Amino acid sequence: MIDYLKRTFHEDVGIAFVYCNYNEKGDQTVTNLIASLLQQLIQRHPIVPNKIRTLYEQHICKRTRPTLAEYSELLRLELTSCPRAFVVVDALDECDDSSGTRSSFIADLLKLPPTTYLMITSRDLPSIESELGQFRRLEIRASDADVRIYLERRIATESRLKRHIQADPALENTILETIVKKVEGMLVFHTAKPNLY
Repeated sequence: MIDYLKRTFHEDVGIAFVYCNYNEKGDQTVTNLIASLLQQLIQRHPIVPNKIRTLYEQHICKRTRPTLAEYSELLRLELTSCPRAFVVVDALDECDDSSGTRSSFIADLLKLPPTTYLMITSRDLPSIESELGQFRRLEIRASDADVRIYLERRIATESRLKRHIQADPALENTILETIVKKVEGMLVFHTAKPNLY
């Protein structure tokens, strides 16, 4: 998706993305997710904008990090400076919800400027659905056969997996059956321009 956006839009368009991963929930705080989006947008400039440099200098002297509020404000300012911007959040369902990270992240995303196009992918979860109810929703369902073909190709190209399966040929079927059952073929896309309710 990101490569497609970069190829399609040649003007001064802001493009940023994050991939949520449950195994990295300790590092994927709302502050870090917002900071990552901001960092990607800043990298399109030949020089660091003054507001970013000033904030950096304030915090480097005190040996502190910017707060979520500071990062969020700078992200919105940076997105506002773009004639058009795209923010992609992949696997939102993997973002930790027990600590409130997911809900806080969604709340910040909903405050993005109206020139920002937002695309979120996730499994179908009621909690996400209720928070993103105003978004357009596209459900994509892969057949079990499609998932199986994809997995078989990955197994054939991943040397570590091939070694394990050569040692225990029954392992391949176990892997395929387990993953196909867990995936249930579904991925949900939520797309919208925030603040256009």
